[in-house]
Amino acid sequence: GWAGALAARWWARWSLGAPAPAEVPSGWQAPLWSRLVLCVAVAGAGAIRLPPLAGNILWDEQDNLRRNFHGYYQFQSPAAQPKWVEATLMDALWENERGNNPHLLSVLSHTGLAVWRALTGEPRERYDRVVLRWPSAVFGLLSLVSLWWMLNAAGLPRLAPWAVVLAAAHPLWAEFTFQAR
Repeated sequence: GWAGALAARWWARWSLGAPAPAEVPSGWQAPLWSRLVLCVAVAGAGAIRLPPLAGNILWDEQDNLRRNFHGYYQFQSPAAQPKWVEATLMDALWENERGNNPHLLSVLSHTGLAVWRALTGEPRERYDRVVLRWPSAVFGLLSLVSLWWMLNAAGLPRLAPWAVVLAAAHPLWAEFTFQAR
């Protein structure tokens, strides 16, 4: 609103020569070299991100693992048998006691673990870290494709491949795309 109006003297000159929205090419009509850079960047990002999927569960992940994805053993007293408290699909959908339940990730991880248990015959108390983290890895790689496509669609085809390469190699982006949180 008002900030755009105040800054109009800077952006108005540039926008007058901009193509009309119908003339902006789709992201998929980008040059071949740009699409090749995208493919190499996504492959490289996958090579960076896939090995840590089987790594240790981090502090931030364990809370979601216990309450939203998987479940936990509750110890009533040192002499009593521990009681298994299952995280149900409804917990994945609706539980948000501490305000940190990423609902879509919870549902996909919970469903992935259920499918993994059905295929492998593992008991309910077991989980697989790679299966737990698959949504983060897949959507992290798709976010690179989305970034490339949006920059091309915005009329910045020369910026798109370089932005994707930087994002693919950025340590913080890489870290958050292989954690289940």
